Amino acid sequence: MIYLAIDTDVWLWLICHKIDAEDNYFDELYYWVETYNIRCIVPQHILTEWERNKQSKIAYIKQELGKANQLSREVIKNPEFFNTIYNAASFEEFGKARVNKVEKIFTDYADIAPINDEIKLKASERTLARIAPNHQKDSYSDTVNILSLIAYIEKNSLNNVIFTTKNYKDYSDPGNRLHLHEHLRELFEKCALEYLPDTDYLFGKRLRPILPSFSEFLASKREAELTEKLKAQKQELKKLVNTDQDFIGNTLTIDHILEQVRPTQFQLLTIKELIEKDEHCREYFFQKISRNYWYLFLKTNGYLDPDARPAEITMQEGPYLSRWQVLPYLERISEKIKNVQDLEMIEPLLEFVTTVSVSKIYNDLTHAAIIKILSNLPQDRISIDLIKQVLTWINGTSDKILTTSALCKSLLPRFLEKKSGSSDVAKAEEIIAYLLGISDKALWRDNSIKKSESCYYSNIDRHLLIDTFIHKNLIESVSKLCSVSLL
Repeated sequence: MIYLAIDTDVWLWLICHKIDAEDNYFDELYYWVETYNIRCIVPQHILTEWERNKQSKIAYIKQELGKANQLSREVIKNPEFFNTIYNAASFEEFGKARVNKVEKIFTDYADIAPINDEIKLKASERTLARIAPNHQKDSYSDTVNILSLIAYIEKNSLNNVIFTTKNYKDYSDPGNRLHLHEHLRELFEKCALEYLPDTDYLFGKRLRPILPSFSEFLASKREAELTEKLKAQKQELKKLVNTDQDFIGNTLTIDHILEQVRPTQFQLLTIKELIEKDEHCREYFFQKISRNYWYLFLKTNGYLDPDARPAEITMQEGPYLSRWQVLPYLERISEKIKNVQDLEMIEPLLEFVTTVSVSKIYNDLTHAAIIKILSNLPQDRISIDLIKQVLTWINGTSDKILTTSALCKSLLPRFLEKKSGSSDVAKAEEIIAYLLGISDKALWRDNSIKKSESCYYSNIDRHLLIDTFIHKNLIESVSKLCSVSLL
């Protein structure tokens, strides 16, 4: 295990490093931390410095990504499409996603080095004596950080600890930026704290030779994705063995068009005609699409209209529910957003959910899928008004079991995480208040009740209630975060 103490300036630099590349230092560090090869030590005061500076870095990422797309904005002919793919909000979301990962490291993969009065006193004495890192300017906070770090190392008898910073002017020897300042050598040597002010050297020479290869991880990830793709293609071919030649030809045409970065107008018309006239082609198309590009195509051609979704059909043996064909595609997009990809699609998906929510067409399969889509989006982008609207869906004539299950397993836990703010907790309370309430509509149709009888039912199945709040220990989060008014 390697312990890594990262100065504030390095954290702020890492979140901006190679934001357009897969192989960047930030994701490499996160991979090592997440696989428990590195554990961070964070001086308590660095948390304060981080909170003070993180918003400026989010703004910087937003600004730089915006610059990168100025040329594209001049040549794109369809403003609506461009605004769907590139917009300032999506750039800001990218920055927030990296910041959130840093804060996850702080909460889940780091030890906090506390500050006490003795440390403050020593820091004051070193500041007055102009001892590094105070020899050029007042760096009291830097001294507090170093002393709290060293105290933590000594108290816990830690080995293999590295301190990295970009502030070489305060920490390094004036004649050699790679060497520690003489004022600090005794402190560092006493606890075997290693000093590495060069980030390239830290990753390239110090960490990579002894830690699992991030590049190999990326390669194996791509290989696994390719294997899954080939496996899926083989399964599709098996399905097509007994299919007529026209369908085979049509699916090959669809595959060819889907491979294009920007399909031509003729190709789009071809797709439109195939999926409108052939049910099997339409099903095949919706199974295959995954890129954001097709969102606008579906919207333009009415496939995302609320009236296009199927309502339940009442039959003698009970209700028949069919799934809205666009939803698996939208779920795939939301899953990519959850994995900090395609963040520009957050707003379009929220717009879709909001538009659909006002339509009184009841279908539990549709509602459960939309709840799963919402659960993959950033919590702060989901308004409490939208949560209230979601809960009105469940008051239709259909069964409640699918939608309440989706609420408990997917959406509710997102608002009861360790770092949930008051607005997230308020959303959780709305959901919990509904789940623990009663209504005159059963979880499933109760044919044993006569029309003249008045009955009231729980809004949640008792087994699901126990599993959610007891077995998955959500009750602990509720007791810590939610207000007494919920009771």
